[in-house]
Amino acid sequence: ERSLSGGSGFSTVASLGAGSNSYLDSGLDDDTEYFYRVMATGFYANSTYSNVASDTTALALPANPS
Repeated sequence: ERSLSGGSGFSTVASLGAGSNSYLDSGLDDDTEYFYRVMATGFYANSTYSNVASDTTALALPANPS
């Protein structure tokens, strides 16, 4: 799940299959901090949410002058 505040407003961005250990989030805004948390789901039960982690996207490079 991803959020812009880190405390609330989390929304699902992907549901991955068994054995998955990474995910590439794309289409994000430049120079924006995003917060993430994950949860494992199982047949009998789900885990609790992970601790929240954050990262900030980079600024887009300007176009080369002509």
